[in-house]
Amino acid sequence: MKRLFALILLLSLLCLWGCGKPADQTAPTTEATQASSDVPLTTEETEAPVPSTTEEETGETCTPVLYKVTGENGAVLYLFGSIHATDYRAYPLPDYVMQAYEESEYLAVECDITDYAAQGEMAAKMLTSDGTTIADHIGQETYEAAKAFLTEQGQYYSLLDSVSPAVWMSLLENIIIEMSGLDATDGIDLFFLGLAAEENKEVREVESLEFQYDLLTGFSDELMSLIIGDLVEYSQEAADDNMALYEVWLAGDAAAFAELSEEEVTEEEAELYAEYTTKLVTERNISMADTAEDYLAQGGTGFFVVGAAHIIGEGACAELLAQRGYSVERIG
Repeated sequence: MKRLFALILLLSLLCLWGCGKPADQTAPTTEATQASSDVPLTTEETEAPVPSTTEEETGETCTPVLYKVTGENGAVLYLFGSIHATDYRAYPLPDYVMQAYEESEYLAVECDITDYAAQGEMAAKMLTSDGTTIADHIGQETYEAAKAFLTEQGQYYSLLDSVSPAVWMSLLENIIIEMSGLDATDGIDLFFLGLAAEENKEVREVESLEFQYDLLTGFSDELMSLIIGDLVEYSQEAADDNMALYEVWLAGDAAAFAELSEEEVTEEEAELYAEYTTKLVTERNISMADTAEDYLAQGGTGFFVVGAAHIIGEGACAELLAQRGYSVERIG
């Protein structure tokens, strides 16, 4: 059986476009709840949630990877690999993570997913404007399979026929996150954005919602058809792999993380997945490392939170910055 689950693993480590719940967002619970839709229905602003735990849910097994990068000018940048969907075991985060955040003067995230006005603007652009339907882009067979799956999950509505394949991919991803028992509204990004809002801490965007919109809508129809088809066909396996990746993130096992993130594709699919990994991972790793360098050059101390796929492993930010001559120390 084909195992294209590296796809969903990588996606779960990238910013889930629109995963911040608008308007009716309530504080997350310790049970997995349905991840919010990637198409915001309102732009009303609200505070990001702060996860809660019970007395028994202490998060003692949570030891995620954290790097400390130091520049020659004494500037410090903490690199924390985020995972965008968690459960109660992630909280409270360990002291070494929280101390690094507390001593930082600013928080840097991929994009501010609590900016619901911006989400609304990007969501409006997800509608096709050339008269085509989703089936025209991903093919009738893939469309029918995805529609049946979304209908079974109570997630299909007719407007979806007139939106970008990226919306279908994101909806399927959120369903798989829910199937895995994780909750996107308990994500690490939202947690720190919530703290920063409470403390009036400066928030910097490493990328932007518009950048991620352009990224998600810029893939070829052939690749999007392959992604959507496999997310449907291997949804349960992908959910299981998602949970396996989360367990590795909790343990801070960088070696196991890199192994899980490897792709297993056929020769015919290799070219399409090269397109995917180059745009979604490789090029963004370099850009993020460039931004991290800019922050270090400006001085001060920052807490840099992006998907763990961009922090941990070969070609990720920690390695790139070390290669560029910075002192990079793992402290968690």
